[in-house]
Amino acid sequence: MLRKTNLLLAAILLVAAVLVAQVWAANELFTTTKSVLVCGPLLKDNGAATVTYADTAGFNRATFLLAVGATDITLDAKLTECATSGGNYADITGAAVTQITALGDDKVYAIEVSMRGSRLRYLKPVITVGDGTLGANVCGVILLRGGHDSLYNAAAAGLAELVKVE
Repeated sequence: MLRKTNLLLAAILLVAAVLVAQVWAANELFTTTKSVLVCGPLLKDNGAATVTYADTAGFNRATFLLAVGATDITLDAKLTECATSGGNYADITGAAVTQITALGDDKVYAIEVSMRGSRLRYLKPVITVGDGTLGANVCGVILLRGGHDSLYNAAAAGLAELVKVE
């Protein structure tokens, strides 16, 4: 069941990225957008999900996509920022989704922030799951865009592989 839910989370996240790409006129999505997996598919109960940061240097917009699979409890998600990757991260005012309930499963949630102005370089999501019977299946990615003319290849775009068909 866990493997099936993780595959569902990955599929939901992929669909969300495609939809975002359409909004961004995505014929060249991955030449100007970098994806950073900040929370691999996992089942979490009663605590904070394991996450990593995204280095936004050179980009002017960031979108955190959170895919929520099966859940039997509430969860909260927000974005934090820091000047250094290993420093103390602080909340970004307004960068939080409304608390997700057990009825909010099998959906994708997004938080978008501008990286201009006084925004700090490193972003890290905080995903906190309540104490349920099983918990919540979650997966997250930050899409970084703007500021780069072209990333040209899969590695620069933050992808394991990029297949293009013309």
